Amino acid sequence: MIFDSIIETSVKFGSLFYRGFEQYVINYLVNFGKGFEQVFVMIAVITFLLLTVFLLIRQAKKQPKYYVIQIVDIFGRSIILDDLRVNFSTYGAAESYSQFYSVLFGEQYRFRVTGSKLRRNYASNRIKKKKLRD
Repeated sequence: MIFDSIIETSVKFGSLFYRGFEQYVINYLVNFGKGFEQVFVMIAVITFLLLTVFLLIRQAKKQPKYYVIQIVDIFGRSIILDDLRVNFSTYGAAESYSQFYSVLFGEQYRFRVTGSKLRRNYASNRIKKKKLRD
C-alpha cells in the first residue's frame, strides 16, 4: 500500500516535471531553432565550400611544378639526346612532345613523362662534360 502510493506520487511528480520542461524549455528551443533554420543551412553550406577549397588547394600544392621527358634507349639506360626539348611546365605539352618523339624515333628510344619539383638543366651538364673532356 505504501509502495503503491510512493510510485503513484513519483509518477505524478515526473509527469508534472515533464510537462513543465516541455512547455518552458523544449518549445522555446524548437521555436528558436525554427527561426534560424536557414542560418544553420547556410553555415553548413559555407563550411562545406571552405573545406572543399582547402582540400583543392592542398592537392594543387602536391602537384609537380615541372614535367621532364626521360629518354631510355633499347638497353634500358637513361640517356640525353642533344637538341630535344625535355623541360615543360604543363603535363599536356610534355605528353604531346613525348608522343611526337616516339613517332619520330620509333623503337630506338622510349620516352616517359615524369613530374619534378625542380627544373632540370641538361645544357649545363653538357657544358660541364665538354669542359672536362678538354
